Amino acid sequence: MAQVHGEYFYKSGELKLVDRYVAGQCVEETWYKPDGTVIANEHFVDGTGTGYYLYEDGTIKLKMTYVKGLAHGPARFFSTNGEVIEVVEYVNGEKSPGDTSQ
Repeated sequence: MAQVHGEYFYKSGELKLVDRYVAGQCVEETWYKPDGTVIANEHFVDGTGTGYYLYEDGTIKLKMTYVKGLAHGPARFFSTNGEVIEVVEYVNGEKSPGDTSQ
């Protein structure tokens, strides 16, 4: 199957993320800091892997696990200085009923 990819950029124009897809499914994500340093390279199998979301300075804002394409497990939110500021638990793409975070 042909492999396609998507590229995403910081507001400043530097490369932020490269997604690679096979048969319509994301199989790999590579996240970059604005200076080009690789933050993370994640391989997904059947939609299962770790997803990242970044602040504009390249620090990690959110790190969460996906299982079969759905958020599942703890989602950790970080401050710009790297401290965990909130943990939200997900089950099959939904915030866990037992989770008391906002």
